[in-house]
Amino acid sequence: MQLREQLAERIVERAQKIIKYPLNVMDETGIIIASTNHARKYQKHGGAVLALSELKAIEIGDSMLPEFTNAQPGVNLPIMFKNEAIGVIGISGPLKEVRPFGELVKMSAEMVVEYTSMVEMTRWSERRREEFLLECIDQTVSQDHLIDMAAQLKVDIFNKHAVCIIEANNSEHQKHIAQVLNTWSRQRLKAEYSHKTTLVLFKACDIKPEQNTVDDWQSLQMHLKDELRIPYHCALGNIYDHPYEIPFAFESAMAVLKSGMRLNPDERFYQYSDYEIPSLFEGTFSAWQKDKLIAQAGQLELADPTLIHTLLIWFEHDCDVKQTSEHLYIHPNTLRYRLKRVEDICDINLHHYKDVCRLYFSLIL
Repeated sequence: MQLREQLAERIVERAQKIIKYPLNVMDETGIIIASTNHARKYQKHGGAVLALSELKAIEIGDSMLPEFTNAQPGVNLPIMFKNEAIGVIGISGPLKEVRPFGELVKMSAEMVVEYTSMVEMTRWSERRREEFLLECIDQTVSQDHLIDMAAQLKVDIFNKHAVCIIEANNSEHQKHIAQVLNTWSRQRLKAEYSHKTTLVLFKACDIKPEQNTVDDWQSLQMHLKDELRIPYHCALGNIYDHPYEIPFAFESAMAVLKSGMRLNPDERFYQYSDYEIPSLFEGTFSAWQKDKLIAQAGQLELADPTLIHTLLIWFEHDCDVKQTSEHLYIHPNTLRYRLKRVEDICDINLHHYKDVCRLYFSLIL
């Protein structure tokens, strides 16, 4: 731990709340780096040099001033951190008056140093955890390195996992999201992927043999809904089993985010199970292929946009007329009429599998 000017200024500020005498803080070489008298900054303090060499309090009376350079009457005490002197704090004034405050001010300075060290270690740990998550989604990073780092950071990457992506509109909103995420959980691996995008690594567990769920996914949604009043979108990718598959978990989450924002921009939360097919095809088509595939959706948009909503509900209910009409609160014959209109507009037959498939892809791509 090195005593720098910013930390020294905080020590002086804290000590001024205890006493009203002039104060100086010197670094490990005896140079004054913070003082209530700014004119004394960057002078070498003879009393501090002696306090550092002898590791004890040095008292300077009026009669001793000629022996010390740039010194005033007072007491100078070494600031200790992990049994090492990293600087000196000095109180200027008549010895009889300032002597009783020496140990108190020294203790105050060392508490500031200890607290600052703890904060810096916490920030370093958080930065390293962020870097580790970014390494996890990088396919070029070796598995041996990831396993070693996981052990050092005491992070479990060997169980089922999924990646969650939270996207804000701008960097200021992202900072707010980061603060809200910290109030939700400091233990989860989180990282800033870009100036608008934040990643969270989730563990996954089995509820039923045939169904996977993600720990705390519902909890995160509730927390974000309660705490955020800014625009954002949140996507959960597919669940994977092994550390080397974390890049796939990230890519699937990014595909879900893009699909969800394209198909349902007014929604806030998207998950892989709801967007599996569109996310699988996200970004895989060239321009001419995509134009060809979405042509039918374009025809419906021009003719009657409500037909698109009807079709999406119809597909959502596995093309079941009864369930779809109940969901839409319309008569089954009304639904059949709408489906016939779709056939006429797009020149297709909804009893033909190929036509139904192409129409579905046109709506979701």
